[in-house]
Amino acid sequence: METNNSLTIPIYTFYCDESLVKKVESTFKDQKWIKDNYNYNTEQYYHEELFSWIDSCVNQVKQIYYNDNLKLIISSCWVNKNDKLMKSPLHNHTNSILSGVLYFSEEKTSPLVFHFPNPYLHLQYESFLHLSDIDRFYIKHPVLPKRGMLIIFPSTILHETLTHKETHARYSLAFNTFVDGQLSADPTKKLIISTSSNNL
Repeated sequence: METNNSLTIPIYTFYCDESLVKKVESTFKDQKWIKDNYNYNTEQYYHEELFSWIDSCVNQVKQIYYNDNLKLIISSCWVNKNDKLMKSPLHNHTNSILSGVLYFSEEKTSPLVFHFPNPYLHLQYESFLHLSDIDRFYIKHPVLPKRGMLIIFPSTILHETLTHKETHARYSLAFNTFVDGQLSADPTKKLIISTSSNNL
């Protein structure tokens, strides 16, 4: 696991074995692709061996931030396909704790850009003085995809994929996670959530 230490940005990077990447990639041709306003994606995707590896990566990140007595399981997963000039607009992932993206492109492809509030300027946007354009209130952190690279990040972070300018398709697999287990040992905060991933 690699940690990005710039401004303590909570983005964690892992690398998937090439043999597993190829196994997963070989299933893409059998997927039903659905086009939205921006790109192509699949319905719920499941791959037992891949999910086992992702679970181990998620668990490493979970141990940094969250209670030991709960699990984070994959609650949704899908594959994205960007043809030339396609992109993903600025968004975050609701109903999720940690999210992740695994990349399959071998060649140059468009970056994923995270948007973090600038701690020095962001609150000024709420004041009656509009001193600058909204873009300047965010620190932009680009991530250049590599084949087999998995990044995991808190689902609330705003991010976008810039316009894909190459002729080859850009493939990525995305997922969300949700809580399974007891959230707190404190009796005043105790809540047990039971979630099943069998629906994937």
